[in-house]
Amino acid sequence: MTRRSPGDTRLARFLRWRSRTAVRTALALDSIVIGRAGAEHLAHRARARAPRPEIH
Repeated sequence: MTRRSPGDTRLARFLRWRSRTAVRTALALDSIVIGRAGAEHLAHRARARAPRPEIH
């Protein structure tokens, strides 16, 4: 395992990793909650805005 700098301790690396994963988890949860709340509404608007497919 390579050390990035002499002051880079295991704890510092762990805290950096923890903050990164915490941010990722928060973003994922936000997108899931927003997606659940707005999926029907957004899908309905997208369908209403989309042109009707031509039937040949």
